[in-house]
Amino acid sequence: MTGWTASIESVKISPNDIGLLDMCNWKLGVNSFLTHGYYSYKYLMFGKVIFSPDDDRVSYILGVPGVYSSREKYLAGIFGFDRFVPEKETHIKTGSFGYWIVDIR
Repeated sequence: MTGWTASIESVKISPNDIGLLDMCNWKLGVNSFLTHGYYSYKYLMFGKVIFSPDDDRVSYILGVPGVYSSREKYLAGIFGFDRFVPEKETHIKTGSFGYWIVDIR
C-alpha cells in the first residue's frame, strides 16, 4: 500500500502487568512462549500502533523480545505470536532482534 505509514509507541512491561489489561487478555500471562521470552530478556513490550497522523485508527499489541529464526517463527506461531517486527529495518530477518507480536483487545 503506497503512502501507508505506521509507528509504535511502546513501554516495557512484565507479565504481572497483563492483569491490568482487559480480562480477555489475561490468558497471555500463562503463555509459555511469552514466559520464556520474558525470562530470557527480562521484559515484554506493550505498544500502541498509530497508523498515520491523520488516521483515527489505533490498535494495541504485546511483543515478546527475540531473534528471528525459522524455529522461533514456528514456536511463536503455535502460541499465537504470528508476526515479527524487527527492531531495525532490514531486508534479512534471520538473526535480527525484534518482537514477536500478538494483538491486544
